[in-house]
Amino acid sequence: MSDLLKSIELQTDIAGKNRLELLLFRIGGKQIYGMNVFKVREVMYCPKLCLIPGRHPAVKGVVHVRGYKTISVVSLSKMLNRNYLDDSQTNVLLITEYNRSLIGFLVSSVEEIIHTDWSAIETPPSGLSNTHYLTAVTKQNEKLVEIIDIEKVLDEVVPPNLVVSEEVLDEKHKAEAHEYTVLVAEDSGVARRHIVSVLEQVGVQYILTHDGASALKKLLELVEDQQPVTNKLLMMISDIEMPRMDGYTLVKKCREHPLLKDLYIILNSSISGDFNRQMASKVEANFFLAKISGEELGSLVVKRIKIACGEEVEDEDLEEMC
Repeated sequence: MSDLLKSIELQTDIAGKNRLELLLFRIGGKQIYGMNVFKVREVMYCPKLCLIPGRHPAVKGVVHVRGYKTISVVSLSKMLNRNYLDDSQTNVLLITEYNRSLIGFLVSSVEEIIHTDWSAIETPPSGLSNTHYLTAVTKQNEKLVEIIDIEKVLDEVVPPNLVVSEEVLDEKHKAEAHEYTVLVAEDSGVARRHIVSVLEQVGVQYILTHDGASALKKLLELVEDQQPVTNKLLMMISDIEMPRMDGYTLVKKCREHPLLKDLYIILNSSISGDFNRQMASKVEANFFLAKISGEELGSLVVKRIKIACGEEVEDEDLEEMC
């Protein structure tokens, strides 16, 4: 299985070109699932699990793997199908990195890595209940591939801290916040809810879009009067992985447009690491945020409000990463 992932570092040039690679796998049964390959650190046979008290029902246990700290192992079958599979059916461990943390996922088998375009990734079919764990779907050899909303899985297993403290948000700027609007481009319903929670605590208005293409459409609508978009938006917060158009491509198109080029853009991704930070810098995003937290995102929005109000904010205080 190591051969399956050994070429990942040689293929990073697909990022920023509206392309992605998916690792395909099964969780018992015939259905094929997908995960962005850049979130996968390693694929291996699962070592013996150690049980821990008080764990979430979907956490099968923890493992000690050479080169890593102790890693929690989540049964995707328990999350998706509400039942554990036999150990003989889930002996493959995907070691992944999400939100600056390592976490393992148990699956039955790994199939292959496929290359595709974000334009070929579609939102889940309408009519699904709110309990589903899909963020997108695509097809491979006429077979449906379901792309799991890992953010939703982790939201239930390890909920994030979305509280914006009083140290970040003072009454003066909260009173002024309602005059400003933030555009959000995010395909995950859970991630949108997290971002909205922070924005509502700060007090700004917001516009929600579900992918890069719809975000760009909204931006172009906002500048139909030929006025810079900065007259109407405080900033944009965009996911990187989105159907139809990814965040890198969205930023590039903004920087190429005379009325959009000065928009302050935060690229957000659950995939942390230097690669995404470098890519964010390459496409000229203003900030790369590897994890949604109330304190960090709230601080960024408040600082942009201060700047919009004409207050001086030192560059190092903005903690610019790009």
